[in-house]
Amino acid sequence: LMGLNKNDKINLNILRNDNPLDIEIILGELNLIEPVEQKELTPGINYRVYNGQWDKLPNFNELTSSNEGGQRKYPQILRAMNLMIIMD
Repeated sequence: LMGLNKNDKINLNILRNDNPLDIEIILGELNLIEPVEQKELTPGINYRVYNGQWDKLPNFNELTSSNEGGQRKYPQILRAMNLMIIMD
């Protein structure tokens, strides 16, 4: 989208359910929010590990974690099947 300006138009040809559609998009402008000053932060992450198989994302507040802790440096990548990691 580089080189395009507000109110420029982009024409797209897409397929939806095997039906061709012609779409025209008019570009707008996004106002970015001001950054918030960060105070009293400690480097690292806190984590909880949940083992299991799910057909949809579960409510983790209703589950018991199999492991949790904190790392002050970036942890090694965990490799396991059926593993969900929540990082706070």
